[in-house]
Parts: sequence; structure tokens; C-alpha cells
Amino acid sequence: MSRDFNVDSPQLAKLWLANAKESNRLKPNTLFRFTSVLNSYYKYMNIVWTKPDYKTEDVIPYIPPETELDLLIGTARPRTATLLQMAKETAARLGELAKIEWQDIDFNRKTVAINHPEKNCLARVLPISDKMILLLSRHPHDRKTLFNPNKTVLRQTFDKLKKRIAKLTGNPNLLKIHMHTFRHWKATMEYHKVRDVYHVKLMLGHRSVTATEKYITIEKYLWMTNADEWTHLVVHSEEEEIKAVSTGFELVRTIQTPYPAIYRKRK
Repeated sequence: MSRDFNVDSPQLAKLWLANAKESNRLKPNTLFRFTSVLNSYYKYMNIVWTKPDYKTEDVIPYIPPETELDLLIGTARPRTATLLQMAKETAARLGELAKIEWQDIDFNRKTVAINHPEKNCLARVLPISDKMILLLSRHPHDRKTLFNPNKTVLRQTFDKLKKRIAKLTGNPNLLKIHMHTFRHWKATMEYHKVRDVYHVKLMLGHRSVTATEKYITIEKYLWMTNADEWTHLVVHSEEEEIKAVSTGFELVRTIQTPYPAIYRKRK
């Protein structure tokens, strides 16, 4: 941005932002972030200006089918494929992924510790799959971190990958996938699977459940046509109840006290 105008001139900054808004060069949320950064800079430099009043917009992010994410993972080079698989399984932000160290991986317990959270989130320990363990085992421990710690380089590498694969496959939807899309996808799928917003909150590292509740809306939007498609199960004992809950069933009602009880889960 500073390449386009003198950042020390509030008048030029306002003109540039107004032109960016008029031409739709920048989205409302980006305009809001830019003005917030400029406002902090001008306060620090004791430069007087009146901050433009740009509002953020609440939009539903693109949630791709899993096949599109797997296509990008499968066509990436080994280190990038490992990064994308980690993003898919953990919903960690790109900056958090860039700072994962080898000592944060517990190969025996199959977990990864997110010890450098961003956006005021909480540190957390998350499970990873056998596939993830296999991908990690193929990389030499030749540096402190798993990936390049420069997240700008990681993002540029991913952007080149998705553009190449979108062109090869003729699928423009791939261009709508960003690194943060993996976080949105995982959070939505996890909520659909467990129907527990507090579980998703802990996975994402949110301090408040309010930040997590948007995934309830996204899940309802994606599965609204299948809202009545349920598998039902009648439970007659505590043992059957434990098995039902462990496989994703949720209690609908009890017929007597306490059994039989009716459980259900989405097909």
C-alpha cells in the first residue's frame, strides 16, 4: 500500500482508500483493517487525521468439498502437501503452522501442540492422523520448525499451486480456496460431526464461544436440504448408550426412566 502513496500523508491515504472502495479493488473487511492499521500508525507518529468509517461485512466463507482440498494436497510438493494436510486436520492458522517446531510433535501420542497461537487465541494440543504422522516422518529434521517460518512465502507457494491446478483442471472454484479456508472447512465439518460448539471452540483456540458460533450458521446453511435425514437408534442399556454416543448419536428422548431411549445422528 505504501508503494502507491506517501503513507505520511493522511489526505493521500484517504484518496487511495476511497478509490480502492469505488473500484472494488479492496473488500470492506480489508478496507476496515487498512484504516485500523493507518490509524494506529498516525497515533504513534502524532499525525492528525479523521479515520474513514468503513464497516466490516459478515460473509459466509466458501466451504469446498473435501475432494478439492485433497486435490491440492495430492498435487503439491512434499513439504507443501504436509503443510496443507496439517492445516486440514488441525484448523490452525497459517502463522501458527509456520511456527510449529519438531518438538511440538508427539509421534507416540499422535498429537501436535499449537504453542504460538495468533489473534489472541489459546495454545492447544490437537490430534493428528496416521497419514499426518507418515508425511512428517518423511521429512528430515534439518531445522527447528516443520515449515518455512515465513508465512508470506508459504502463502505465495500455495497461491501458485491453486492457480496451476485450477488451470489444469478447469475448476475455477479452486481459486476461492485460501489457506484460511482449511480452518473454515475443518471447523464446519467438526461441528457437523460432533454438534458441540464448545468442542470446536477448544479446537480453534477461541477464548469466547461467540467467535465459534458462526460455524453453526455455516453448518446449517450447507446441510439445510438434509435437515431431516437422520438415522435413529433405540437404546436399551448403558452399554448400548455408550456405544451410541461414541459413534456420533445424540439423545432425542427417553421413553421410560431411563430406558429405552431414542438416539439419532445425521446420515
